[in-house]
Amino acid sequence: MSDDLKNSNVEELLNRLPGMLYRCKYDSDWTMQFVSEGCKELTGYEIEELLYNKSMSYASIIHENDLNLTYIEVTKALESNTPFSYEYRIYTKDGSLKWVWEQGIGLYNDSGEVVDIEGYITDITYQKKQSDELQTELTKKDKELLVNSTLLDEYKKAVDEGAIVTKTDINGIITYVNDEFCRMSGFAREDVIGKSHSIVRHPQNPNSVFSNLWKTILDKKIWKGVIKNRTKDKKTYYVKSTIVPILDYDGEIKEFFAIRHDVTDLILQEKKIKFQTTDDMTQLPNRQKLIEDLQENKELKLAIINIEKFKEINDYYGFDTGDRLLVELSTMLSKI
Repeated sequence: MSDDLKNSNVEELLNRLPGMLYRCKYDSDWTMQFVSEGCKELTGYEIEELLYNKSMSYASIIHENDLNLTYIEVTKALESNTPFSYEYRIYTKDGSLKWVWEQGIGLYNDSGEVVDIEGYITDITYQKKQSDELQTELTKKDKELLVNSTLLDEYKKAVDEGAIVTKTDINGIITYVNDEFCRMSGFAREDVIGKSHSIVRHPQNPNSVFSNLWKTILDKKIWKGVIKNRTKDKKTYYVKSTIVPILDYDGEIKEFFAIRHDVTDLILQEKKIKFQTTDDMTQLPNRQKLIEDLQENKELKLAIINIEKFKEINDYYGFDTGDRLLVELSTMLSKI
């Protein structure tokens, strides 16, 4: 292949490249000695207008805020005899602004002095715009995440202040307890982390309660109920519990989150009221209950039953037999 043909092919290849190849002097004007045909598409200027600063210097179309930066970056690279690359803005012939990316290298004489600079400049305005839009969106998302994170912290603080909060793994082993749990139960965190909730569970809880609890949460449903617990020093307290299965992206249970509220005073008050309004032997509502219901205008149903010759039963069979008869009768009435 002849040298002319080789040169022709190289020139054609260079002209097809997007952007502009160049050789310039190392001076304050970046005086162009050669630019490829991509010059016009990149800058809007004809080749002849830029060569040897005929109409303007290349430095004159660099954005004023970027001009000093370009000189510093290039000088730093040339002094260390390394390639350089950087981004900056230029004004095109029609006055529009473009972002460009430039990469170049210095040419040196035998004395190690910079003679010229060769490089390549291409338009990155579209990519820069996309990058800026993405960065703006990311910044917006970061701010939203920060706000949401702050809100979550506030919600957590509010929950922690007013509720007993715990987390367990899928096997019911405690992985987290808040300060209120420790205050209420008397246990320190290190006493309960890695253990099950049986450490605070009162032995008088029916097994059916926990069977129902586990069946519900393993079905990925929320369980609610009242549980009887006891503190480290064996004092009883009651909690109204809500246990939520936390699912992962695949819909599988990752952990269990529980919120509990102390309802001890309420439960004890209810028991006191029931004691005051219920006959101790028959467990049926007594006269006090009747009076309270009348005061609250509740719909009432009153049954007055006379057991004939009941005194004779007590006298003949004894009071224990009479009492058993009353209990049996009250049980039958409770089922009506």
